[in-house]
Amino acid sequence: MHALTTMETVLRNPDGSRWICLNTVALEHAVDKTGSDLLNEGLDEAGVEAYSLCTKGNRTAAVLIVINNELRVCVGEWNEPPSARYLPLVSSFILANGWDPLVKASFTGLVKDRNGKVHDLRSFKKGDEFYGPMDLSDYKGSALVFPEDFCVYGDHILERSRAKITLAKGHSVLGCARYQDSQLEEIPEGSYFARSLDIRGCYNLRSLPEDITVVRGLAMDAQIGERFTERHRIFGRVQVNYPPNDGSQVVVYSDIREAINTLKPYFMSGREGVKPERRRGSGSHLRIMRKDPRPQ
Repeated sequence: MHALTTMETVLRNPDGSRWICLNTVALEHAVDKTGSDLLNEGLDEAGVEAYSLCTKGNRTAAVLIVINNELRVCVGEWNEPPSARYLPLVSSFILANGWDPLVKASFTGLVKDRNGKVHDLRSFKKGDEFYGPMDLSDYKGSALVFPEDFCVYGDHILERSRAKITLAKGHSVLGCARYQDSQLEEIPEGSYFARSLDIRGCYNLRSLPEDITVVRGLAMDAQIGERFTERHRIFGRVQVNYPPNDGSQVVVYSDIREAINTLKPYFMSGREGVKPERRRGSGSHLRIMRKDPRPQ
């Protein structure tokens, strides 16, 4: 391991926490306290800096490792993103030092726009454009508010985000939109998804706007399809999770029309007793999956 020789407090925060520049022994101790496994993360290279966010109660809230001005590691307790309380302090410290964040946005609270400028997640503006993937999976910070005409040129990943998510009119994703198991409550009018849209497990989301466009397939829970019509511009296959939403009853329809033809009687019957089956001669690609095909 490259020798980290200094240990000192470099910044005190208003809440009583402080940033500490770590030596090798202190880094090992801080990593051990977070339950992380980071000690092989390029620490044999020259130009290594390591920092710990120490709370007022002397608990390690985050560990950062920087190599040649690139942020290689940013992690909270148990290899998870820093908590909502400390993530803003992590974001501000990274920005103040001008490091290039090379880790997931959910761990730093920072993303790069199309020009390479680093932005705080709390400071998005109308018409902002970003290259993907914008990976905010498992995000623990404050509410995520994406303004009007926000565009991601690549994948937009919000799965398992614990913060409230607000999208605005003109929202566009030119890669895959992976929003499953998030706190998303509404998809606004005029939203455009150039590839697939996954909204399984978004239990606060009750319907989709009619002028939504999804080009290459939709995955959702059954209750969202109650208001489906053929005016919805959804192309490609439609995957539906039927209750109990545990992956035991997942059905893939060849298109939205076939999904509507099954969902209508399902809701009319009180959501009971409808067992979709292949219709002879229909050309259907319908199949019943006994295992949830979502990526693990």
